[in-house]
Amino acid sequence: MNVIQLTRHLPNQIALQNLQNQISRSCTSPCLNYAEAVSAFSDAQFSYRMSICLRELRETNVNLKIIKQLRVL
Repeated sequence: MNVIQLTRHLPNQIALQNLQNQISRSCTSPCLNYAEAVSAFSDAQFSYRMSICLRELRETNVNLKIIKQLRVL
């Protein structure tokens, strides 16, 4: 199951809505930033975009760990 599908299965609770929205954004951001990195004009720009990808992937991982700890699925 991908992350977007997983968020659809979270209970509809106000406390989880922020987590649901945040994980949806952080899991799609790396794809978009990777596309930008591939078309970078310089090595520095490429490195910067790839660092953003890594940060977003780490954020997604932390959000998934939170969901696991909460045992809401």
